[in-house]
Amino acid sequence: MEKIRSCLKCGSTKIITERRIDGDSQCKECNHKDKTGNFTFELPTFKQYLKMNGKEDILKEEKQDSRGVYVAVKYNQSAGDDLLDFIKKYEIPSVLKTEDFHTTIIYSKKYADIQDLEDDLGDSEIIAKPTELHVFETFDKKRALVIKLDCPYLEERHKYLMQKYDLEYDYDEYIPHITLSYDIGEMEVPKDVKFPEFFRIQAEYKEDLNLEKKY
Repeated sequence: MEKIRSCLKCGSTKIITERRIDGDSQCKECNHKDKTGNFTFELPTFKQYLKMNGKEDILKEEKQDSRGVYVAVKYNQSAGDDLLDFIKKYEIPSVLKTEDFHTTIIYSKKYADIQDLEDDLGDSEIIAKPTELHVFETFDKKRALVIKLDCPYLEERHKYLMQKYDLEYDYDEYIPHITLSYDIGEMEVPKDVKFPEFFRIQAEYKEDLNLEKKY
């Protein structure tokens, strides 16, 4: 810990110390004289200070705020199979694994302990309809290929969670999509494609936001 010299009587840090081992020191403000060692104190760290004053929760809140939160949906097995067939048909390179196909709902650098997620939608009729292929640039300057979706459920969930938990979103608008590949290189994106009719949503999930991860 950081050390500081101060007077026990008046608190002043203006201390005169004798140049000999085990010598005395004297306060310039009140002239109090004592052994040099008695003028020396260790300052607590910020964490120790908070603990001493019963304010440990501040550290917990700071940790939570720094995590961020991510919410997305997974699709059922049939949707995964349809996506793989689509990928093979149009020879899309560097594709994701079947279990990694998803659609982002929330990408927030502000943390919230979101509880009301639908972790089992397997028997529902909630579907997302593919509309078009789209290329965007990733943070590491690669060309990613996604399928844009028409899905009122996803749009409403995004709006609901953003408002309820007062979250942040880094993009101008929310566009539901499924990423097929994070790096298609120089591939020319086909224009006339035949999409599967729909993808059925299986469940929502959340995790702490990882800014170095591709979602």
